[in-house]
Amino acid sequence: MMNHKETKDTKRSDELSNLIIGAAIEVHRHLGPGLLESAYEECLLINFNVPIVKQGIRRIVN
Repeated sequence: MMNHKETKDTKRSDELSNLIIGAAIEVHRHLGPGLLESAYEECLLINFNVPIVKQGIRRIVN
């Protein structure tokens, strides 16, 4: 098991990950299952009006 040092960057990364995952879960709750991935992506991007987050989400989805 690798032991990593908790740094400001890892904390920030964890917070950002939690924010994005939470938003994705919320979008899925509102839209429900069975839609195309692009529908979820567009709704998720509406929640994040920050260009760098949008680029990251698009990289993950694509």
